[in-house]
Amino acid sequence: MKIENLLNPSLIPPERGIINMIYLETIFYIFGGLSVVIYGIGLLGKNVQKIMGEKLENVLKKAKEKPTVKGLLTGAAATSLVQSGSIIVLILMAFVSAGVMELGGAAGMMLGANIGATITAQLAACQFGIYFLPILIIGFLFYNFSQRKTHRYLGKAVFGLGILFLGIVLVIEGAELLQSNSRFLEILNQISSIPWLIILLAALLTIAIRSSSAAAVLIIALGVKEIINLDFAIFFILGINLGISLKMLVLAFHGKHYSGRIAASHFVFNFLGIIFFLAFFPFLKSFIVFSSSEIGRQIANAHTFFNLINAVILFPFIPFLVGKIDKFLPRRVIKESKLDYLDRRLIFTPSIALSQANWGVVRMSKIAYEMLEDCHEMIFENKTKLLKSVEENEDKIDVMTGAISNYLILVSQQSLSKKDSMKLYSLLHILTDIERMSDHILVIAQTVDKIGERKIKFSDQAFKDLTAVFGKIKIIQNLVIKTLKENKLSLAKEIMEHENKVDEIIKKVQNNHLERIEKGVCHAETGALFVVLLNNFERVGDHSDNIAYAVSDMFK
Repeated sequence: MKIENLLNPSLIPPERGIINMIYLETIFYIFGGLSVVIYGIGLLGKNVQKIMGEKLENVLKKAKEKPTVKGLLTGAAATSLVQSGSIIVLILMAFVSAGVMELGGAAGMMLGANIGATITAQLAACQFGIYFLPILIIGFLFYNFSQRKTHRYLGKAVFGLGILFLGIVLVIEGAELLQSNSRFLEILNQISSIPWLIILLAALLTIAIRSSSAAAVLIIALGVKEIINLDFAIFFILGINLGISLKMLVLAFHGKHYSGRIAASHFVFNFLGIIFFLAFFPFLKSFIVFSSSEIGRQIANAHTFFNLINAVILFPFIPFLVGKIDKFLPRRVIKESKLDYLDRRLIFTPSIALSQANWGVVRMSKIAYEMLEDCHEMIFENKTKLLKSVEENEDKIDVMTGAISNYLILVSQQSLSKKDSMKLYSLLHILTDIERMSDHILVIAQTVDKIGERKIKFSDQAFKDLTAVFGKIKIIQNLVIKTLKENKLSLAKEIMEHENKVDEIIKKVQNNHLERIEKGVCHAETGALFVVLLNNFERVGDHSDNIAYAVSDMFK
């Protein structure tokens, strides 16, 4: 048949047209259902994150340096609520990279997150999908008729749960249509005796649709309709867990993420779990069969048991495994130019996104301090070649200011709590002050370079005065770093107190300078450059004071 004739329905044999329609309907139901499942999980998870807000961040940050049972349970509970193991692992990656959390503690939570991620499969096995309409109605009523923001988030979360259940129903309907597809059943029968191929196909599917929960819903639907047997389903579940780990590895080691160590940990844990499951397959299968008489429930239990058994077995060995991973993959230094820690997927949890932005601001303040140190060596050790280093660091701060500002603008488009709104507002002001501070430090370095080029010599008293100013400015800059890192009001007040003393010192130094001019000790050109230095030191102090006030605003 010619290609153009395929477009003419009258020329297609009736039986072939019916078959094609069945194929299309099956594809629409399965892939449309999976799309609805993924959307529902996303809507539910994002709104639960908004409801939890800062609580989610605080709970996850409580992980200790070493893995604890509490951390494991916390990871499981958080993932069950957020409905996304990837999001929790993503947050853990962010915390490990920022130095907020050690890899050992994060690894324990990650094993818990793997367990929590199986909750969707359990819901699918319970066949709660038939209740999607009343759940959608409840979510709609909450969202439309509630005045409180938290209740509206709850409404959207419940609505997302209803959409998830609708997607499960659609996938099961699609699986029922597959029962009449003899060609598909024949293909499944051929590969059912090749475990590694099933695992590989499941891994590829999980990577493609980017959702282990959706892949689990699909295999449960096929099991419920008796299209596959339990052996096939278990191998497929193993492939799903492999696929989600491979996805994280790809993200981590192709520059799209910032913590290869935790991605590698996730892969190692799941890979070891797969080997264990395959080694003891007959025993574990009998245990799964014993858990329920329904195959849908058995498949869901297989998903949960895999991650639960994996956590129980590997938990005591986390320090050893993490040590080996640290040996082969040492902590990677994050380049400021890459700014990978500003992950856009975190903006749906504003408090955590703001923490990442704050981490960038802390790094900027450290770079500003490095610039000051270079200036100190330029003045007192005559290392004028350090001007290039100061200029490069100033460029870094400019790049970081733009990137973090844009990130904060994206975060501002989310629904923020009053506390988060104040923190965002303060961070924007702090960014501006650090950027301007770096400009003044650059002017100091350029002025010192001019002094060196013209071979101008300051008097002993002038050097003594500069030493006093420098000492106080460095104390303030250390406090700025500490204040931004620890976010303490008491430290902000210390900055204000020290800045007042800087003003007093500079005023005294200026008076000393005028006396030297009157006595003819200081020449006009020397005096002009000395004043430029003092003015810019004063401006550095002023911007430090502004930062302190911006931090104090967060506590209002």
